[in-house]
Amino acid sequence: MLKRILIISLVIWFTACSSEEATVTEPQLRPVKTFIVGGSDEGAMRSFPGVVDANQKAELSFRVSGKLTSLNVKEGDLVTEGQLLATLDDSDFNIELQEAQASYSKAKADLDRAKLLIQKGHISKADFDKLTSAEVGAKAHLDSIKQKLIYSQLKAPFTGQVAKRYIENFQEVGASQTIFLLQDLSSLEVSVDIPASVMVNAKRDISTIAINAQFDAIPDRKFPLKVKEVSTVPDEVTQTYSVKLRMENVPGYNILPGMTTTVKASNPVATGQTIFIPSSTISGSDEQAYVWLIDEQADGTGIIKKQNVSLGDLGENGFEVLNGLN
Repeated sequence: MLKRILIISLVIWFTACSSEEATVTEPQLRPVKTFIVGGSDEGAMRSFPGVVDANQKAELSFRVSGKLTSLNVKEGDLVTEGQLLATLDDSDFNIELQEAQASYSKAKADLDRAKLLIQKGHISKADFDKLTSAEVGAKAHLDSIKQKLIYSQLKAPFTGQVAKRYIENFQEVGASQTIFLLQDLSSLEVSVDIPASVMVNAKRDISTIAINAQFDAIPDRKFPLKVKEVSTVPDEVTQTYSVKLRMENVPGYNILPGMTTTVKASNPVATGQTIFIPSSTISGSDEQAYVWLIDEQADGTGIIKKQNVSLGDLGENGFEVLNGLN
C-alpha cells in the first residue's frame, strides 16, 4: 500500500514537471506605437488670447470749466470730424471778452499816440517801452479770452462713434473732466501679451509671420492681422511683452472694443526646422524630461534608448523641442 502511494506520488510529480516544461515558450516581441520626429508642416503655430480695441480713441473734455448748456450726441452716435458735440455757457466769457477788447483798444490807442510823440521827443524811451509792453499784454489777454470762447465748444477731433457719455446736460463741469469717449472703428486694434520664452525666439523681421484672429462666435472665419507695434520692455507684473496688431473692420460683423479673440501666429520660414512632439510621448519631470527613441535594425527590429530633451511651450502640434532631437 505504501509503495503504490509513492508510485502514484512520483507519477504525479513527473506529470507536473512535464506540464511546466511544456508551457515554457520564448518571449514574444511586443508591437509599440511610434512617432516619426520631424518639423511641423504648419510651422511654429502658436495661439494667444487677445483683446479688441479701437485703433484710434480719445477721451474728450473741455479745456475750461463751466455749465453745460447742450449735449448734442448720445452713446452710439456716429460723428464726423469737426462736428459740435457739446457747449458750455459762454456768458461770462463774453463779458470778459468785452472787457479785454476795451483794454486792448485803449492800450493800442495809447501806443499809437506814443509813436508820434517819441518822434518829436515829447516822451522818454522808458515811457514808450511801458506803453509798448502794456499793448502787448492787453493783446495777449484778449487772445486768451477769445481762446476760452473757442474752448467752450467741444468738437470731434476725428470721425468716429461715441462709445460712452460720462455726464448729463446742465451740469457744472471742470476743465479736463471727461465728457465723451470717442472711438474710430473703421479699423481695430488687437492687443496680446507674449511670454518671454516665446519672445526670445521670435524673429526681429516679422514681415514673414502670418497672423490671424479667430472669434468663438465666428468659428469659420479668420481675420488677418498686421503688426502695429511691439513693446521691448516687459510688464513689471506679468513679465510679458505687449504686441499691438491692426485688423480691418469687416462689414457684416459687429466686432467691438472689449471683445476677446484668439490670435494665431505661424512662421512659414520655420517649417521643417521646429520640432513638435505629442505630450503622450514625454516622460520624466519638469526638471528633466525624456523620450524613448527606437534605433532601427537591419532585421526590422529596433533597440530602445532613452533621450533627454528640453521642451518649450505647448502649441497646437504638441510641445516644442528646444534641444535633444533633430
